[in-house]
Amino acid sequence: MKPLIPVVNVLKRLIAMLLLSFLAACQPSLWQIDNPYSEVEWNEYGRYKANLHTHTSVGGTDSAPDSVVAGYRSLGYSVLTLSDHDTDGPTQTTWPWSDFMSDSV
Repeated sequence: MKPLIPVVNVLKRLIAMLLLSFLAACQPSLWQIDNPYSEVEWNEYGRYKANLHTHTSVGGTDSAPDSVVAGYRSLGYSVLTLSDHDTDGPTQTTWPWSDFMSDSV
């Protein structure tokens, strides 16, 4: 005859799950997820198309910084972060950023 211990363990787990489900159903305020932005008037704020992680030829890709900036600008981006790694030493950099800006931004 097989021992009943595995069956008892399964029953204990089932009872625990049922009890937790019952408690969750009785206390919905404990499990409610509130939207922290529910009172924000979104129509009052501008929206910006953004990319916050972009590499250029300075950081190991094939595209020069000015062409990357121009490409994103042509796609309607308002915000662009050049996140290049210093792979070629301190001689190459995407600083100063003003080199890549235009009056249309």
